[in-house]
Amino acid sequence: MGLWTFLAVVTAALTAVLPDGRWAQVLDDLDAARNAAYVNSEPARLEQVYTPGSPELAADRQVLAAYAARGLRVDRVSLQLLRVQVLQEKPDGVRLRVVDVLRPVRVRTDDGGWRDLPRDEPTVRTIALRLTPGGWRIARIRRVAG
Repeated sequence: MGLWTFLAVVTAALTAVLPDGRWAQVLDDLDAARNAAYVNSEPARLEQVYTPGSPELAADRQVLAAYAARGLRVDRVSLQLLRVQVLQEKPDGVRLRVVDVLRPVRVRTDDGGWRDLPRDEPTVRTIALRLTPGGWRIARIRRVAG
C-alpha cells in the first residue's frame, strides 16, 4: 500500500469516527458550560446546560454540593465526543446517540494538593435536547446498555 492510499484510508476511518456537525458543537458548548459550573463551583451555571427539572440537573447539583462539602475544587470536567448520531430531529428537540468518554479529572483538596479521580471508559448514551428561550439544553440522558 502506498503512502497516499494509507493516508486516504486513515482519513476515511477518522472521519467516520470523529463527531462533526451542528449537534457535536451544541454538545461541546453545553459541556463547556458544565465545566465552568464545576471549575467555579457555581451550581447556578448548570441552568445553562439542563432544562429545568431534569434529573441530570439535580444530579450535577448534588455532586457539586458534595465536592464543596468535602472542600474539593475541580480542575476540569469535560467529555470527549467520539461519535454523535441523530436518532430523531424536530424543530424544538433532538434525540442523539452519543459515544463519549470523560477526560481525566483532578480535584484540589483543602491542603492544596491534587488528586486524580478514577478514569472513565467510553460510554454510549442517548441524549434528548430541547430548544429553550436560552438555547439548546439537555432534557434527559440515558445510558445505553452494553
